[in-house]
Amino acid sequence: MVKQLQYTLARAFMKTVGQLSDGIRLCYQEGLTSGKMLDYIYQNRPAGKCFIGRLIDQRFLSDPGWEAVRIRRRNLEQLIIKAINELKNQNRAISLVDIASGPGAYVLSVIKQVGEEGLWARCRDFEQRWVAEGQASADKMGLKSVKFEHGDAFNRDEVMNLQPRPNLAIASGFYDWFNEDDKVQQSIDIVFAALENGGYFVLSNQGAHPKLEFTEQVFTDFTKQPLRMTMRPKEKIHSMLQEAGFEIQETLIDENNYYSVTKARKP
Repeated sequence: MVKQLQYTLARAFMKTVGQLSDGIRLCYQEGLTSGKMLDYIYQNRPAGKCFIGRLIDQRFLSDPGWEAVRIRRRNLEQLIIKAINELKNQNRAISLVDIASGPGAYVLSVIKQVGEEGLWARCRDFEQRWVAEGQASADKMGLKSVKFEHGDAFNRDEVMNLQPRPNLAIASGFYDWFNEDDKVQQSIDIVFAALENGGYFVLSNQGAHPKLEFTEQVFTDFTKQPLRMTMRPKEKIHSMLQEAGFEIQETLIDENNYYSVTKARKP
């Protein structure tokens, strides 16, 4: 009873005074798990209406959960770049696919860092607005080697028929929103089948959350439905990868074990 009262008061605050914060307002406009929300978290620049709004936003952005998301982004980029360099060392052109990219800010960041020579990237998402926003960002950055397109990560035929055939696949923040392990396994199996032999899969996983019950009670997901986040220890994801046929090569994780990022290889 006490907890429910706390959640009710928290929701009331978020929907009134909290709207002075740009981050909290964006949460209610787009959903906590939207690509646009994550881009705001990555930028980490407090903003809001007047001093109070910026102060609330600063507190919001400094939450340990959001700091872990930013660490995940750095770890993700690090392992993607490592996979790209390993393919280059094998004198292989890079054919990259992000199976559920959202606006794909981390992919664009990686391409700016490694350069476009010998690289082709395809960013796919089920939401057409993220496809449009991502392509607009790529065009603004002058990137010619990346294409955003509508796609269903669970459509085996679509993913299997990608040309050129991918040798580097990415899934960031995607599997956290599926409660059913068989759905996650289905996607991992599709990625394994679609990759060239010797190709890499870099994926993130959420193992814990500092305020899971509070967050699920107060916020919504990107579809504006009640938020439900599935925690899986990295060992669970490793087992799923190995069941599909992948070899685990490296995993990076924050000190609180909130998010892991794994690089796996198809033999």
